[in-house]
Amino acid sequence: MHCPSQDVNYGKVKMIINYLSEDLNSGSNQYPRHFLKTVPRLRSACFRFVCAGLLVGQLLISPSLAKDTVTITSKKTAVIDKTRGTAVWLDDVVAVRKSTGSTLMTEKLSIQRDIASSRLIWAEAAGNVKVVYYRILADNDKELSEINSNLQPVPHTVVTCDLATFSRKTALAELVGTVHVLSKDFELQAEKIRYNYHVERGKVTAKVGEQVRFVFYKKAVPDKQRPSIVKQVRQKITGLADEILLNRPSRKVILQGKVFIIDHSDQSQFRAERTELFFDEKEEIETAKASGNFSLNQPGRVSRSDLAIFEYDKEEVTLIGNAYVKEEQKVEVTSARIKMYIKVNKGVIRGVDDIPVKMEIEID
Repeated sequence: MHCPSQDVNYGKVKMIINYLSEDLNSGSNQYPRHFLKTVPRLRSACFRFVCAGLLVGQLLISPSLAKDTVTITSKKTAVIDKTRGTAVWLDDVVAVRKSTGSTLMTEKLSIQRDIASSRLIWAEAAGNVKVVYYRILADNDKELSEINSNLQPVPHTVVTCDLATFSRKTALAELVGTVHVLSKDFELQAEKIRYNYHVERGKVTAKVGEQVRFVFYKKAVPDKQRPSIVKQVRQKITGLADEILLNRPSRKVILQGKVFIIDHSDQSQFRAERTELFFDEKEEIETAKASGNFSLNQPGRVSRSDLAIFEYDKEEVTLIGNAYVKEEQKVEVTSARIKMYIKVNKGVIRGVDDIPVKMEIEID
């Protein structure tokens, strides 16, 4: 930063930082070897929100661009210390990344960069934090923009919170205070999100006495009657959980504590103490495992079991352990294991081979 060691300025301030991003393939930087291997995978949408909420990965660090520029404006600059590599901006701070247009807005922005390498080692945005994240245009998006130059880009992710911090030393990123993450691929409302980049795991929690709210999308079943050129509509699920655990290497999200989910494709509802969601490359749920007092209420059918495994591409669910199903046609089925179609109107319920099944049919 080309500025005096300490500078107090109470006028309108604009600063442009020419930033040379770190070469992730070079041995000269200080990233752990494990981190070098996993950074590209962090760009996956479902787990991108932590990056989107902080400066790292969106405004000041890019594994894909060799050189980038960040413009930071504020009503006043409190302190810029070149000898320490620190800077603090106050009042209506706006940081814009040139390559993507991604923008950070906050009341106070503090950063610390390594003096020798200019790497960002710590950052904090405090007060009315808002991040609008745009992805770099894909080839098909570029073609559309060339056809229609007035086409306005749509943000991939918008994040709001009270406080956002990043520490390279601890490899931790945190969003705290009325956190809301709205993405094309999911939505989260929580009190705190904490993510560790070294182990690629995170935790989402709510205020005491409240629950985390979420929106995800499950894998759509191909419609053979729909023309192939027509894009399949993703199916939304919403719900609540006491906490959410993120596991990037396994592409898994774990919902824990009084889990409640609504499947909007048929308005079915299920409850469990723990639910594991497994995502595919498109960030859509392909499998779900619900355990602990599982119950499923669908129009025309009620089910219970110790464990339930949903296979959305097959449109099947397997109930395991004290499995029980009752249809409105007064048919009851009990077994140690029952496999059935998720859609009630298919009307097929069957026990698994070699496992006894008891069926009761009520006759008027």
